[in-house]
Amino acid sequence: MLGIRRYHKGRENTLDIPELSRPESWPQLPVSVLKKRCYTIRKVDECVKQNYGAKYSVHPLGSSCYGADTKDSDVDLILHDPDRPCGYELPKHQSSRTPRLYNISVLAKALTQSGFDVLLRLSQATVPIVKFRDPDTGLKCDINVNERLGYRNTLMIRQYCTILPILPAFIVQLKLWAKEQKWITNMNNYTLAIMAIGVLQHYGALPNLQKGVEQRPMTENGYFWTKSKRGKLQWCDTRWNDSEEGWEPTRRVTPDECLTMWFRYWGHEHDYNGTGIDIKRGGLFQRQRPYEPEPVEVVPVDQDMKTTGRSKWVTIPSETNIYEEPPAWANHPFCIQDPFVRDKNLASQMFKPQMKVFQPSCQKAFERLELARAQTPGSVASDPKLLAKYMTTMLLAP
Repeated sequence: MLGIRRYHKGRENTLDIPELSRPESWPQLPVSVLKKRCYTIRKVDECVKQNYGAKYSVHPLGSSCYGADTKDSDVDLILHDPDRPCGYELPKHQSSRTPRLYNISVLAKALTQSGFDVLLRLSQATVPIVKFRDPDTGLKCDINVNERLGYRNTLMIRQYCTILPILPAFIVQLKLWAKEQKWITNMNNYTLAIMAIGVLQHYGALPNLQKGVEQRPMTENGYFWTKSKRGKLQWCDTRWNDSEEGWEPTRRVTPDECLTMWFRYWGHEHDYNGTGIDIKRGGLFQRQRPYEPEPVEVVPVDQDMKTTGRSKWVTIPSETNIYEEPPAWANHPFCIQDPFVRDKNLASQMFKPQMKVFQPSCQKAFERLELARAQTPGSVASDPKLLAKYMTTMLLAP
């Protein structure tokens, strides 16, 4: 535990982690929560530097970096290897030995020796991680070694949240609602965020930050080699733009409209048989191999309530117009395409039993929100913040 500082409330615990900075327009957390997070991250960074070298660094990723978290959220971390910014590349790393920091058991031991409580080691996972707790702050964290896809899609989602500042609160609302649903064990928070962005793109409220990236020069930060579940290495295009050239929103949405729009779409409008979500293509795409689902009873919606929106090495083409869907997707009743790992369906674990309750649960939520809107007191309806809070309360009511 040499050199590891102890946590002191209100002393030297500064907010100095760039990824955790929050614009005023995003949901705010208590400063004490942010200070504890910064303290723990710096403490982990010191542990890594002491055990592996000063060139390595630790960074947060996930919802804590784009404001879609709560004060009780765990924090995901990544250990950056500056020698492998693009992952495992051939022939560059073909004959070199993998550094010992990639050994999850060794990393877990280093964390233990630095005073952290190691809870779990997942060394055989597609993305190996260590789950641990900082006894000084009580903060629970997951850490992976240099799997930068999650870090890069975090930065892209953060930019979407910068463009539409109500997006973080919207994602939080979806997460709180989904937490109480039976199917949530088959879908993670990242997928919910992509679904939120995709629906808002479809309705013209968000741009496509990956549009035209193929015309940009390829740089070191523009691609990453990741490992699939089958152990194959796969090249991924991780480029995105700060904005979409010439884009203007065709629809400006309020926080309560985002909720209603999302549940109406998934409850009543989405064609689960022939359509998927892909934010790299600007929202929706037609599935090349339609899924033939069992009939699901759909509650009719009044037309006035509808809104019309607009080998070992595998290389996935970045040009979406020539992309060939994996044959396995024909067996998936729900399709949410990953913006970077192009042959990955983020909703592949949503099987028939989950889909039988997902659409009806969205229908029920939409009906509850419509009823709440009709009964909203005038003083609340005139204040966007109060209205959003009221609608969320009604959505989450037992």
